[in-house]
Amino acid sequence: MKKNFLMLILFLFGILHIAECSYAQEKPEIFVQLGHSHDVKAVAFSPDGRIVASGSWDKTIKLWDVATGREIRTLSGHSDVVSAVAFSPDGRMVASGSGDKTIKLWDAASGREIRTLSGHSGWVKAVAFSPDGRIVASGSVDNTIKLWDVATGREIRTLSGHSKLVLSVAFSPDGRMVASGSGDKTIKLWDVATGREIRTLSGHSGDVKAVAFSPDGRIVASGSDDKTIKLWDVATGREIRTLSGHSRDVNAVAFSPDGRMVASGSWDKTIKLWDVATGREIRTLSGHSGDVEAVAFSPDGRIVASGSWETIKLWDVATGREIRTLSGHSGWVEAVAFSPDGRIVASGSWETIKLWDVATGRKIRTLSGHSYSVKAVAFSPDGRIVASGSRDNTIKLWDVATGREIRTLSGHSKLVLSVAFSPDGRIVASGSEDNTIKLWDVATGREIRTLSRHSYSVEAVAFSPDGRIVASGSWETIKLWDVATGREIRTLRGHSYSVKAVAFSPDGRILASGSEDNTIKLWDVATGREIRTLSGHSNWVRSVAFSPDGRIVASGSWDGTIKLWDVATGREIRTLSGHSYYVEAVAFSPDGRIVASGSGDGTTRIWDISTGKEIAQFVGFTDGEWVVITPEGYYNASPGGDKHLNVRIGNNVYSIENYREAFYRPDLVKVALSGGSLKEYKTLADVKQPPLVEIIDTPSSTRNDEVKVTVRLTDQGGGIGDIRLYLNDVAVLVDSARGVKITPKPGEKAIYKTYTIKLLNGENVIKAVAFNGDNTMQSNPAVHRIIASLSIKKPSMYAVVIGINKYKNPKLELKYAVADARLFAETLKQIAGPLFQRVEIRLLTTKEETTKESIKKTLEQMKNLNPDDVFVFYVASHGTVDEGEYFLITSNVGSLSTFRLKEDALTQTELKELIANVPSTKKMIVIDTCNAGKLGEALQVAMLTRGMSEETAVKILSRAVGSTILSASTSLQEALEGYQGHGLFTYVLSEGMKGKADMDRDGFIKTLELANYVDSEVPALAEKVFKRAQYPTATPSGQAFPIGKIR
Repeated sequence: MKKNFLMLILFLFGILHIAECSYAQEKPEIFVQLGHSHDVKAVAFSPDGRIVASGSWDKTIKLWDVATGREIRTLSGHSDVVSAVAFSPDGRMVASGSGDKTIKLWDAASGREIRTLSGHSGWVKAVAFSPDGRIVASGSVDNTIKLWDVATGREIRTLSGHSKLVLSVAFSPDGRMVASGSGDKTIKLWDVATGREIRTLSGHSGDVKAVAFSPDGRIVASGSDDKTIKLWDVATGREIRTLSGHSRDVNAVAFSPDGRMVASGSWDKTIKLWDVATGREIRTLSGHSGDVEAVAFSPDGRIVASGSWETIKLWDVATGREIRTLSGHSGWVEAVAFSPDGRIVASGSWETIKLWDVATGRKIRTLSGHSYSVKAVAFSPDGRIVASGSRDNTIKLWDVATGREIRTLSGHSKLVLSVAFSPDGRIVASGSEDNTIKLWDVATGREIRTLSRHSYSVEAVAFSPDGRIVASGSWETIKLWDVATGREIRTLRGHSYSVKAVAFSPDGRILASGSEDNTIKLWDVATGREIRTLSGHSNWVRSVAFSPDGRIVASGSWDGTIKLWDVATGREIRTLSGHSYYVEAVAFSPDGRIVASGSGDGTTRIWDISTGKEIAQFVGFTDGEWVVITPEGYYNASPGGDKHLNVRIGNNVYSIENYREAFYRPDLVKVALSGGSLKEYKTLADVKQPPLVEIIDTPSSTRNDEVKVTVRLTDQGGGIGDIRLYLNDVAVLVDSARGVKITPKPGEKAIYKTYTIKLLNGENVIKAVAFNGDNTMQSNPAVHRIIASLSIKKPSMYAVVIGINKYKNPKLELKYAVADARLFAETLKQIAGPLFQRVEIRLLTTKEETTKESIKKTLEQMKNLNPDDVFVFYVASHGTVDEGEYFLITSNVGSLSTFRLKEDALTQTELKELIANVPSTKKMIVIDTCNAGKLGEALQVAMLTRGMSEETAVKILSRAVGSTILSASTSLQEALEGYQGHGLFTYVLSEGMKGKADMDRDGFIKTLELANYVDSEVPALAEKVFKRAQYPTATPSGQAFPIGKIR
């Protein structure tokens, strides 16, 4: 009995443990989406259609999320081009074929390499899984096809018969046959069980680059260099028909899952869809800028994926519309440098140099002008100039203050790998792949002299602290040169491979060098003697730097680490780990407190020398956006920057934007960069995943002005919180379903919610997102398009305008809030009348009208608006931030304690829900909340030290509701009052509405014009009238639209 009871307890514990583990999540990994850096040679869909695998000339396989276009992970291990990829039928494995003569099998969930299949004597051009997943077929330039046992990696047999390279292979749906396409212009069909050749299909006049079986196994399609696709009868070997239309080689073919269509990809940069029954061309998909090397249909037949130069495109089969492009958002950071005052870090990535504010992490500016990647950057000793060296063979000098290019130094015949300023700032030295060092006059751009004694590329240059010597690193050697004469002083020998980096100690007595032999060497400059070798890296050493006191050398390596070394002893002090790819560059700050590193993972990282901990990452994107993020996950970003930075949890990939409402904290980024601790704050690892969201059972077209949208929500361990629906990127419904009890239907894991959404005439893009249970992370969106055929009506305008002078606490009284509200309402009515069918403005100014409950009641009455109506919300009052949340101070507020604010004031969450639930797609919010006089100063001291700034809160609100928000001032400024009887902000806004904001002179006042007008005019007038700063916060979001007409 006791034994049975014990067994029952253990059984129940096991169930509980399994249930707990099923909701456990992997640690979030932040990474930059780099995409492929070369031609995409192969694409394949996973069996469930959620993932696309791609293989590239860059030697990698990448897995992509089809729904979001996000890169999930990179599979690295091949030493040459990846020319083929295939998913196993169960989706658990990916097979890849490479120019390194191998096939690799990968675990799709983890990215781990399972095994390598070796046996081919040439490039593996094609791979395919058998339908039962037990066999992999591979085709090679060694003229053979090999069949492999997936479970053991053993070669089953070799199929020989082609007289030239095998370019493609495919299994028949029943797994009994393999088809192969060859450079001998034939297709062969093979018996899998015996290896016997069944028949040869001849007819092409060029190499057969692609073969595919129809889903019923009766037809083989082949694509060839002869610009055609041929369809063949498998049973007889007879050619059924030829599909002609491409103007160049056909590289890829694929059947749709229903067998009715064939897709073909060609060197003519197009994909064509063909009707199998008739041979008729259905449509051409154009958009790639390079050859189309690969095509694949999704398992449901709705999408075609195509691979070309650096990109994969997803296409809608029914319409031919491009759905999205799968590509990188950033590039390698190959160079970093601190300004002499330590306030700026310069990073070189792709064709640009980015300047970063070290105190805030904000990108100051981008220096654009190079035509190829930037390999080196250096600041002049006075910090006024940045020099950059590039693969475009030039050096450019830039004005740091303005970002203007001063001049280009041309003369090298190959790429420039290194640049350095002389200590007096008069000379720039450059090292090049043309085997020379050139010295340039900074003032004139004139070449002073060329130093030419190296036999190989000059990878690195550095000036001695007294400016008399230049050191240069090349193959196995370092040379020391006399700057004044150009004479070679001596050669330092000791490295066994190329020297990639050199640096002088601050006293000029020691030279450090880093090499492809994985070591750093310290040299006595006076004698040329090697002092010691620092060993510990497992790959090339790409960069070295001395600390300002000369006691430490930092080294950056292709093993992904930075190491700090004690110069006196050669002992390794510590390793800085965190980069996910090669470390290309390192630099010490002038105070020696931090090190900056640049990496092939697309990040510039800042490290604390005393602890070895990462402080923050700076990430710049190719479209000019940027992000700075701490290891805990707190970040600051440009308006669109957080969309580009990925967070991987297992095989789910999100953007950091999904965490925005809890982790967009510029204030905490500043704390971290100033040396402060974020230990008391939660991290990304503490946040549970949001549910999986899908829109189902919703029509794609209608003649009704409303539609029922059904949302399926599957808990992924984090519970289900708020659910938001957006129409054309503007929030139109919020369901505050915090802590929803999951009660799925029998046999299902999901719950279902149905909402009624009003529609616009034409295309309506409905987006559904849901948060986890504590509303700290939102899901990836589910998107559904509906075409509504509706009669067109003239829209109306509805406005809620609030001005609060008097409060329960008399110390909070304001002087101009009511006057401001009245001015705004009068101006709005004046300009809106000619544009809208109806204008309804509710002006709330009395103490009774402006309580929290009264304002909520008024906003809730706006739920009956139509999507094409315009909604305007204006408030002039007090506003503050406490414990990370914005509060609008309503007339009923007395105490400013945290508890009373949450009870009595209108919270950011409440305001967000009230505005989001207004079903208009055209919303403008104006927040003229001020902290006036001595009370304002007290409020700022008391409140702003408790959490995020008001500016941050406004930006979060704007993104959440998808609407334009204009706010009077940034967090640490007093909103100025007393100009013409009004607050400065509302006065300027009113003047803009009356016509001064009509920048294009079309007679309409539009939201974006107003945002630009107040952004420029408020600071100018504040300085002119008050001699003080006031910078409004303008956050345009959603669509721009007119709110009035002035003529």
